[in-house]
Amino acid sequence: MNRFYKRYSDLIFHLLNNNKWISITELSDKTEYSRSTIWRDLEILESIFPDGWILKKNENLGVRLIKPENGTLESLLTQIREKNSYLHTLKLILLNDGVDIPQISQEVYISRSTAYRHLEKLQEVVSEAGVTLTASPFKVMGDEKRLEDLSCNIWTLCQLELIPLKMIQSIR
Repeated sequence: MNRFYKRYSDLIFHLLNNNKWISITELSDKTEYSRSTIWRDLEILESIFPDGWILKKNENLGVRLIKPENGTLESLLTQIREKNSYLHTLKLILLNDGVDIPQISQEVYISRSTAYRHLEKLQEVVSEAGVTLTASPFKVMGDEKRLEDLSCNIWTLCQLELIPLKMIQSIR
């Protein structure tokens, strides 16, 4: 899960650090993410920026992030964490003993096709954590220590309440 948030954080850091126009190629060189990934991430970020934050785009100049007078990096990153539907989907799966696509779609406010795409990406994330995402009903299963580590990572990213160990055990 860290990789989505890390990418967003990296992009924001470079945009704010420059405080001027920066080309997508230059962003790609600095972050080591592909140009298409950067464009996709910028589209997502732009849709969840708090009021006053502006992402300017120009084919010749590149992109530039303009922060409001009272805007802080912390407030921006908090907003991103709160609106990240991947994190909300994974939280929903971890906090329930199996969920299905309609439940994910309804509770995370995403379409069914988006829920399926999220689950594909989350499959990679949970695999990297050394646990398994089962097929419908979707739940995360695996070694207790690895489930706990995954839950702690999510807590760190989302500033959620730490998922109790008993709840983690119940999802196995």
